[in-house]
Amino acid sequence: MEKLKLIKITNQTLEAYPTDNYVYEVSYCGKKEFFQNAYDAFESDMFLKESKGEAKVTRIYVKPASEENREFEAACKQLGFPRFPYPKQIENFQKSKFYYQRLWIRENADTLFFFGLWGVFLVFSLVMVILSKG
Repeated sequence: MEKLKLIKITNQTLEAYPTDNYVYEVSYCGKKEFFQNAYDAFESDMFLKESKGEAKVTRIYVKPASEENREFEAACKQLGFPRFPYPKQIENFQKSKFYYQRLWIRENADTLFFFGLWGVFLVFSLVMVILSKG
């Protein structure tokens, strides 16, 4: 376990565990989850159960907030009004309507490939038979 570090928040000095400036994104079949710890990302249900370890984990750098922004947010919170109203475009994440179809295709890709190859062979054979008789 990491050692506690002294950090300064406004006019207070507190002890806290250091954190990385990274967020870990786990993505599979168009679905994404974000974690603040790499261990949580690799132990998530999406990584272990849904994708069986095939999900992509991406480390994304997050720029820390500046001291001025933190002081401004603390002052706004103390005065009781939000820093800024969030735009209406911010929505909660929703699964796309084709999420389960893509998941099924990924799970059955080898079977689909076999039947596709077999179909191409049948069409090619049919064309050859037609051309040889004509």
